[in-house]
Amino acid sequence: MRCFLLSLMIYLFSLPALAAEVVSNLYQAEVVVENHGRPALQSGMQEALALVLVKVSGRREVLEEEALASMLAAAQDYVQQYQYVRGDNDQLRLQVEFSAALVNDNLTTARLPLWSATRPAVLVWVVVNDNGGRRFASAETDSELLAQIDKAFDQRGVPLVLPLLDIEDALAIAVDDVWEFDSAKISTASERYSVNNILVGQLHQIPGDRWMGEWQYLWQENSYSSSDYGVSLTTIAGAGAALSAEKMAQRYAVEATSESAAQVRVQVQGLANYADYRGALSYLAAIDLVDAALVEFVTEDVVVFSVQAPLQLTQLSRLIELGGRMQPLLMAQSLPEDIAPATLVYQWQP
Repeated sequence: MRCFLLSLMIYLFSLPALAAEVVSNLYQAEVVVENHGRPALQSGMQEALALVLVKVSGRREVLEEEALASMLAAAQDYVQQYQYVRGDNDQLRLQVEFSAALVNDNLTTARLPLWSATRPAVLVWVVVNDNGGRRFASAETDSELLAQIDKAFDQRGVPLVLPLLDIEDALAIAVDDVWEFDSAKISTASERYSVNNILVGQLHQIPGDRWMGEWQYLWQENSYSSSDYGVSLTTIAGAGAALSAEKMAQRYAVEATSESAAQVRVQVQGLANYADYRGALSYLAAIDLVDAALVEFVTEDVVVFSVQAPLQLTQLSRLIELGGRMQPLLMAQSLPEDIAPATLVYQWQP
């Protein structure tokens, strides 16, 4: 009964598991530089590190923290590698990759949020209104707009999904449903994409190659919005990505402490073979901010792990569930009497 109550309590207070992707370029950024000179290089590295700090933390306001001022000033000390490339219009661009360990250590020491590389995708519905009327933004008609949206999401480290706009979508939702922000119809039409994070854009192009519009971010029963008027295409696209990233980071970014890590006993069920056992161990050990995952007890299809991480229990459970390989359980399989019950209980998803 004690195992059941502990598992039930964790289940009720944790977030639902989400399909997620591992973002591979969290510690990389690309910026425009004037030349190959040292001052331009230093300035470019500082700008690139600022982009990485926002991407890794999920929050732009971290750049205002005094604790990171010295880090930004010495951006070159955190660089692993860099190179110059030529971009659009023959622009000289600087690509920089920073040390993940050093960036994370600085954020942790400053007690600032750190968002795991495993992140849920966002489905983006966009309707454009111009002289030709309203339409769904598509690659055929709005390639530049969608390219800017894709770039903005990449800069914030958030996986992006665009609707197929095929017959199934056409039967499920109309342009006017999205234009009017009909959340019920939008949520229903989005179910086929297996995402819980939805961004809806209502955009107008106005004279002077400027844009105005509103974004709404939907998650479960919650809705958040932002609007802009008379801004560039880059700015309007970035506003949608920023709204999504900031709201998601509020749920998933964790503020690790520099204190000793806590140990949590995690029971994983449904391990049918050695590959499952190795997979579960590797999965737990690979979670950001987990210092160690050790095996405490093994039966035929159940393993109890001791997971060490400088996180609160609810924070750890969110990170475990985020990757989708472990689903929380209401009921735990019985363990021998001499084995203490686990705090978190999961079913392995091979």
